[in-house]
Amino acid sequence: MATLGDVIREDPETFVQLPVPDIAWLLLQHAKTQSKYRPNVFVSHDTLAVQYAQYEAWAWLLREGLVCHDHRAAKSDYFFITRRGAAINTDDTFADFTRASLLPAALLDEDLRQRVMPCS
Repeated sequence: MATLGDVIREDPETFVQLPVPDIAWLLLQHAKTQSKYRPNVFVSHDTLAVQYAQYEAWAWLLREGLVCHDHRAAKSDYFFITRRGAAINTDDTFADFTRASLLPAALLDEDLRQRVMPCS
């Protein structure tokens, strides 16, 4: 499996064209290798577009509840991987997560939601 750094170094122009969720998956995998994760500890690259693509992916991870601010830290720029983020360990579970988020549970009839999304 290619790492975030591998993908960026191999072809930065293609990297910035990836869909945000794909970059987010690479970033989440990278974050899981860090003991404390800060958004300014992305894979460094001279190209501003590469940096912005990583920032967009980070915002997506925050919005989806896969990472969260760690308010215990002295500085407020530290984050941790949430239980939801920790549960996503494979390409398949990430694909399932992104497909499930296409139709928010709040839009479903309650009975239907309980049958198809019992954990939401």
